[in-house]
Amino acid sequence: MSRQAVIVIHGVGEQRPMDTLRSFVEHVLPEPSGDRVKFLSVPDRMSESFELRKLLAPQTRSRPITDLVEYYWAYHLGGTTWRDLLDWLRTLLLRRPSSVPSRLLPVWVVTWLLVAGVAIASVRLAPLVSGPANADPARRVATWVVSLILLPLVTRFALAYLGDAAHYLSATPQNIAVRQRIRGDGVRLLRHLHRSGMYDRIVVVGHSLGSVIAYDVLKHYWQEVNGRHGSPLAVDQSKLEALDSAATALQSGADRATALAAFRDRQRDLWREQRRLGNPWLVTDLVTVGSPLAQAALLLAHTPAELRERQRQMELPVAPPNRNLEGDFVYPVDYEIQGQKRTIRVLHHGAMFACTRWTNLYFPGDFVGGPLSPLFGHGVEDRRLRDDWLSFTPLSHTRYWSRAETTGQSIAALRDVLALDSKDWLG
Repeated sequence: MSRQAVIVIHGVGEQRPMDTLRSFVEHVLPEPSGDRVKFLSVPDRMSESFELRKLLAPQTRSRPITDLVEYYWAYHLGGTTWRDLLDWLRTLLLRRPSSVPSRLLPVWVVTWLLVAGVAIASVRLAPLVSGPANADPARRVATWVVSLILLPLVTRFALAYLGDAAHYLSATPQNIAVRQRIRGDGVRLLRHLHRSGMYDRIVVVGHSLGSVIAYDVLKHYWQEVNGRHGSPLAVDQSKLEALDSAATALQSGADRATALAAFRDRQRDLWREQRRLGNPWLVTDLVTVGSPLAQAALLLAHTPAELRERQRQMELPVAPPNRNLEGDFVYPVDYEIQGQKRTIRVLHHGAMFACTRWTNLYFPGDFVGGPLSPLFGHGVEDRRLRDDWLSFTPLSHTRYWSRAETTGQSIAALRDVLALDSKDWLG
């Protein structure tokens, strides 16, 4: 009996365990027929956290048993200071406008205007706030507004939300331990799921900063298992050759939509071939939602040129994968079986997206998210969503599935890319 798992990784803010997962499952899972239960809440023995449970969706005629789990990382953070935040913002703001991604340039300009506005307001309000409170009614009002409303609100938002991003995205010495714990726990969860022997397929969904964490965790676990294989007597790697041809066609630029569909079909074929040849990798799909990776040239590098160089060096995986020094996605490995020498070609450490499909969802008004294929390769399928007028505002960033209704383009897109009705091709 086949079984699949979905890992949901939450975004920034003071997240509570299971809140993201429950909201995701309530909205994304279709309503069952009759009086059948939509999901069960069962113990989660993979996460090593007593705060988390696994939501189990029963099998249907087309859907295998599906376990939905949350990778909860927020408890690793906390204690963000203004110095931490300002150090990170300084690295983002003190750069040439030409090095800022075009989609983020308006936000960058507005941020500078806000900084200037805060500085001017501070100078203007300082005499009112610092003087005797009973000297002037305007002074009393200014003191009350600044100390009891504005300052707590700004501090809470900045430290609770931007602070998470500052800790994870800034590789300063004081943040290394936090980054290590977050990535280490994520890799450990993936390792447990793979080694449990329970699953035939894994899907990873990351929202906001959680999508960056998903990308990092998958990258590190892939580098742990990419070279593993069985010892087949006959080595058939025809699907690898088909993927190579599809990648070449995709990068040629002709009929991009058709080439992308063919490439994604070949990715799934290659994933099945890898499994038959003994590779333990179970992840068929990465789904990023409202992902700040759209600003990777600002967040993961100092310039767009540096980002492209790190991708060419295969430090940051792209889709289709970059080729190694031999001009290939693979390298040969020899082994012996029944006294005969055989050679198998294994995917290199940067070729995760040869056999794992990457789908990216974003609203046009979500200034955090955006299209990823211009930065991470034409093999990323970008889906621009529109549900209502809020889709064109920054509020859309938190509305990909946390809506009262379970209809709309975003819910339909999530159901489509998760492809939970997978019995027919999982086998």
